[in-house]
Amino acid sequence: MAKTSKHTTLTKAKGKIPAPQWPIHRALYGDSKIHLARYIEDLAEDLIEWVYKEKENPSPQSALKVEDFFDTKRIPRMVYVPWFKRFPKLQEANDTAKDVLGRIRESGAIHYRYNPAVIMRVQRLYSPEWEQVFKEEAEIKKNVDDRVTELLINMNAFPRCTEVPEKKDKDE
Repeated sequence: MAKTSKHTTLTKAKGKIPAPQWPIHRALYGDSKIHLARYIEDLAEDLIEWVYKEKENPSPQSALKVEDFFDTKRIPRMVYVPWFKRFPKLQEANDTAKDVLGRIRESGAIHYRYNPAVIMRVQRLYSPEWEQVFKEEAEIKKNVDDRVTELLINMNAFPRCTEVPEKKDKDE
């Protein structure tokens, strides 16, 4: 990947404007030799490499979201999310990374490195299996809620028996 200069500027009609210091900005506006498609391919490979490194060396400070990778690259969400539609290789890398991160999160919840209640609330975003579990639980809950009715039980008092002593009041 080409190095970026801290003093790069883009020329606009009214003068020079400082360019953000992430390389893709330069690729989009032609102020660099980086080609967008090649940059995205490299980014996809880096994402896969990054997530497996996180899996091999988990720690409490481990990254738990794909967004953490893009933060390290200083690429804002509004830029990389549309790339998923335009570049299938990046979408595949994102799906793989989410799956691996989901397994890291699940393992962390099982071993109490992370709060299980918090992890399980969003686990469906990381794994298709958990998505199915959440859908099934929602359907069961809906069916149970539909069948809940008020039930009134009317019972006669039990007859008194000489073998069972009378219950005494607390005051006595």
